[in-house]
Parts: sequence; C-alpha cells; structure tokens
Amino acid sequence: MPRYAQKLAGQLGDSKLAPDSKWLDLACSTLGTRDINVHSNWFPPAASVRKLMLDSTALFLQVREWEIKSAIADSFSRHGTISICCAAV
Repeated sequence: MPRYAQKLAGQLGDSKLAPDSKWLDLACSTLGTRDINVHSNWFPPAASVRKLMLDSTALFLQVREWEIKSAIADSFSRHGTISICCAAV
C-alpha cells in the first residue's frame, strides 16, 4: 500500500489539474473581499504566485463545501433532520 500511495502522489504532483470556472469565480470573489484583485496586471514575476493563490483558494473553497455537505449528510443520517448552527460574524 505505501508504494501505491507514493505512486499516486507522484501522479497527482505531475498532473495539470485546474479548477473549473465555478470555483475560480468564487475564488476571485472571495479574494476580492480581501482587497486582492486577481484580475489586475501583476508584474510578470508575480504571475505564477497569482495563479497559485487563485488555484489554492478555489481548492480550499471546494474542500470546505465538501466538509459542510458531509456534516449535513451525517446529521441527516443520524437524526433524520438537518440542523445547522450558524454563529454571528
């Protein structure tokens, strides 16, 4: 199993994965609320940092949605109801 995990990690590291437009749009919006304009003309050496930040934010948002959906599904399967607790921000 460790050899398989290492092989899979290598394949993922070498792949060219890209978030779909839904997640990129949400990431742009999220970063924009923090005064980070990913659409501005960054100087060329920073372009790779911008892309990494945008892709990382999109990935974070997608993983966060998976966690929320998982928690809701778990609550429903245990109790037959959905209860969501929201804190005031």
